[in-house]
Amino acid sequence: CDMSNPDEMKKMIEDAKYLDCDLFRIGSMPMEARFSLQAAVDFAKQADEYACQLKEHGIDLYYHNHHFEFARHDGKFLMDIIKENTKYLGFELDIHWIHRGGVDPIKFINQYAGRIRLLHLKDYRVNGAKYAQLGMGGNSLNEIVEFAEVGEGSLPIAACIETGIRCGCEFFFIEQDKTYDRAPLESVKISYENLCAMGYADLFQE
Repeated sequence: CDMSNPDEMKKMIEDAKYLDCDLFRIGSMPMEARFSLQAAVDFAKQADEYACQLKEHGIDLYYHNHHFEFARHDGKFLMDIIKENTKYLGFELDIHWIHRGGVDPIKFINQYAGRIRLLHLKDYRVNGAKYAQLGMGGNSLNEIVEFAEVGEGSLPIAACIETGIRCGCEFFFIEQDKTYDRAPLESVKISYENLCAMGYADLFQE
């Protein structure tokens, strides 16, 4: 939806109220904002204007990160530049992409305390068997990094959850961009069972 269009914004708000929804999210930033500091600042300020408008209707607007927001501009992460240029915009942090961006997810979640209600639980793994097959050539180093079911990778999932709760998180989403040789529902089941084994079965109770 185009939030710059008043009619579309009005329809979005009406739909949200009908569905009893108080959360919207921006899935990514425009391509030009990923490479230009000024374009990133302009994007952040525009998003914050929309967030302010939505907040008047009881709706929070969130931005979802990937790994490219951890490129540096003038010594600062692009993600932090967005944060510094916004007041009303919240952040839907994705722990896999934070880690893939070279940052400790727990430390980063702490830095965004008070600006998060949503946290994406997505694990990270290195597929050693695939690396052995591919060898050292080509894009093998990129190809062996995979999205993993929660609890099947190397991220400290329980610590991320506890940190998220302390920092204001209300909702935890299991998301996996690729499931490789598994069916999507099988991957969801594995993540669910692992979270229950960690003691978080109550997160899924209504």
